[in-house]
Amino acid sequence: MTPDPRPVSGADKLKATLMLGIGSNFSTMAGILAGWVILGRTGWIDGFWSQILFALLLAPIFMGDAINAYVLGRIRLDALHGWDDVQITDEGRRALGRMHFFWRTLSFLTAASLAALFLVSRSPEPVRFETVRVLFPALLFLHAARCFHTVHAYIAPRIPAFGGMALVKRFALAGGIGIPWVCWLTLRDVAPEAWWSMILHGIVYFLISGWLQPLPSKFSVFQPSGSGRRLPRLVVEPLRGGLAEPAVSGDVRREAERWQADHGFALLSDVRMPLLEMPLFEATGTALASADGRSVLLLLQSEVRPRPHRTLVSWIESKALVTTDFGATTARFPGGITYVSRPTGEAPAAFLAAHEAAVPA
Repeated sequence: MTPDPRPVSGADKLKATLMLGIGSNFSTMAGILAGWVILGRTGWIDGFWSQILFALLLAPIFMGDAINAYVLGRIRLDALHGWDDVQITDEGRRALGRMHFFWRTLSFLTAASLAALFLVSRSPEPVRFETVRVLFPALLFLHAARCFHTVHAYIAPRIPAFGGMALVKRFALAGGIGIPWVCWLTLRDVAPEAWWSMILHGIVYFLISGWLQPLPSKFSVFQPSGSGRRLPRLVVEPLRGGLAEPAVSGDVRREAERWQADHGFALLSDVRMPLLEMPLFEATGTALASADGRSVLLLLQSEVRPRPHRTLVSWIESKALVTTDFGATTARFPGGITYVSRPTGEAPAAFLAAHEAAVPA
């Protein structure tokens, strides 16, 4: 898959992401429509409106597939356009891009097989469709194995909090809920499924589908402990080459020069790292060290905030003080992280003074 070499603006990225979000739900609508057509052709449920309402009860199941569609689609956008926004290794981006159609088909068929279980439960002779009861567990196992492999091989190297024991716990929780649920669903006697039962089963599948996906939360870059005071483990690394547009803009370069000339900061390296506030995406820019070695300044840009933003970080014993003008005034972090939001456009001297005032002597 050859990346598109043409530069893409932040507005173009936002538009592409929004269209992806809308398009990811096409499979949900397709699944509902297919369920309605099957009921209309077979007559397993009487009445036009009853058939439509029963088909709509399949929505939570296919919304679980929509989650997978969005994640795979967003990674595919990175591969197609040469972007470097989603926290995934280059190898993973290429591998999932090559197999995109296959993995999307597997995900949709998994959801469709569960929907088929509920549809055939309304058949006068449901025992004729015993194959469906075997098909769903088999497809779910393959789909779950692919998802866990993605997290282990391609996500955890970029966000360590997704690997190690965190991955073991994720696997144990998914298995602890999913295996008994699947066994009960497929081994029980066949009976017509009640409407409320279908909704509950659909919600369970939706939650399991979300749990299988590498969807970081605002806390996923942290390694929490009992005290909640451990510092974040971030993958901060040099920029890779071959990006479709300049990774570090002239605005970031000029801001770095101001901090070097006026405040004695020394250039360390151009870097990429997860956004603290939204770690599914990453920021790129440059890192500088204060003259006294007590603080690191990150001048970064991201898809979420096209303008450059400043982040000053100081470490005090087992705690970290973060001062930033990123603009996420409602961001919350575990204990041990003090997050201070400053106004956009504040003069560097005032920004630095506010940070230093919050640092204990």
